[in-house]
Amino acid sequence: MTTKGDHIPSTQDISHNVDEHYDLAVRLSVGKGPKAKLFDIHRGVLQFYSGYFRTAIKNIDDGKFAEGANGVIALTEEDLQTFTLFKRWLYAPQRHMLVPQDRNKPEYQHLDYDALSNLWCFAAQRIIPMLQNRAVDLIIAKTAKGSKMSTSTVRYIFTQTGIDSPLRRLTVFYEAHYKCLEMGDDLKRKEITDATWFGEFCKEIAIERYTGSAVDTSRYANSGSWSRCPYHVHEEGAQCDSRGWGIY
Repeated sequence: MTTKGDHIPSTQDISHNVDEHYDLAVRLSVGKGPKAKLFDIHRGVLQFYSGYFRTAIKNIDDGKFAEGANGVIALTEEDLQTFTLFKRWLYAPQRHMLVPQDRNKPEYQHLDYDALSNLWCFAAQRIIPMLQNRAVDLIIAKTAKGSKMSTSTVRYIFTQTGIDSPLRRLTVFYEAHYKCLEMGDDLKRKEITDATWFGEFCKEIAIERYTGSAVDTSRYANSGSWSRCPYHVHEEGAQCDSRGWGIY
């Protein structure tokens, strides 16, 4: 089952239909060796939100997928925590990732920067734009509340994403204008050169400060009128009116 025009949805106003998409399950093996865990997820739900799984399931049906003989999709490089968050998001109302005991807390408090960055990169690799956008919104919410990113988080973002990545651009924007990074002992001496991720980070910060921003960054109070859409991933011609960098 696909969306209208075969687009992968990127905005939360579009949701799967229980009657149409709760069909047969496909089995996924996440992780390596004895630590691998099996997940059974409705094929229709996976195909609705993910370009990667839409193609993988079609290839299984057509007998083209490597694991097609037993119908299992192997995700050997994926982190179990990240995939568990993805599954929770798939089935949760309004695509939230909270467990029942945390429903009274803002969602951003439940997830740290490392978990959200891993989730964003997983969603980018598996072509799940709506999940990428949710992860970015929660990162924005954490930063708006004053939470700072660790060196390890920024290192991960800069080694796992390209220069035009929305997540990377957001990190540069925050550090350039509001110093969101909390440098610690985790930064190694050998990393402090132009040829490393840290060198790229510093150069991109300098460019951001020199060229200026499209929004008024003189006071953070102005962020209530900023759009989050420039850091979202949308299908061609689509956009959202995600305004305000507050707490979600």
